[in-house]
Amino acid sequence: VPQEHAELVYFRQHGFEIYKRAQVLGIITRSSKGLCVAGTHGKTTTSTMAAHLLHQSHVGCTAFLGGISKNYGTNLLLSQDSPYTVIEADEFDRSFLRLHPEGAIVTAMDADHMDIYRDMDDLRGAFIQFGRQVSGMIVVKKGLENYFRSGNIGAKIWTYGNGGDFSASDIVSDGHGKMYFTLNTPDGKIENCHAGVPGAVYIENATAAAALALLHGTSPESIREGISSFRGVAR
Repeated sequence: VPQEHAELVYFRQHGFEIYKRAQVLGIITRSSKGLCVAGTHGKTTTSTMAAHLLHQSHVGCTAFLGGISKNYGTNLLLSQDSPYTVIEADEFDRSFLRLHPEGAIVTAMDADHMDIYRDMDDLRGAFIQFGRQVSGMIVVKKGLENYFRSGNIGAKIWTYGNGGDFSASDIVSDGHGKMYFTLNTPDGKIENCHAGVPGAVYIENATAAAALALLHGTSPESIREGISSFRGVAR
């Protein structure tokens, strides 16, 4: 927002306190149970799907997303009853370090925003610091867990992806654009999941989102229904 923007000028001249979005989200995660999705790619889809899985279940959630959900036509979901708030946690400008969530997903730690970070060690260090600020549990892409397990993190660490605590298997296509898979979890299999948005990347993101939702009380039946009814994100 430009400094000369008329509305910003109005609020500044009339004595309002002005905060960056990241600061406000930080306040929200201190006063509710934040569920944050971080990572150098996959954040928007995964956070929107996690919000959908929770919102369409009995658990519910409020959500502040980085894209427009095709299911709801908005990037904001509100719940009067659920204690959970899903937030897309952005590593740009280290803004995710303002967040103190109860649960989190980390999808990737690839080279990105290297105008902000000195090098890869600096980038990974920021993600590990984010992990230290999570009070309950973190779901990380399989292969990243050792960074977090060696990072003096108090949250319980779960993994997703091939060989992870949560994974997809038996992936098949019906030849007409529909894909089906089995979601493997520590508590058993959720079979015959229909990917509402086809593609291997979608199924991987769905696995992460489902793990977060399951660990926060969503039923396997609701997970299956939510994966099928998810329609993706409009940028």
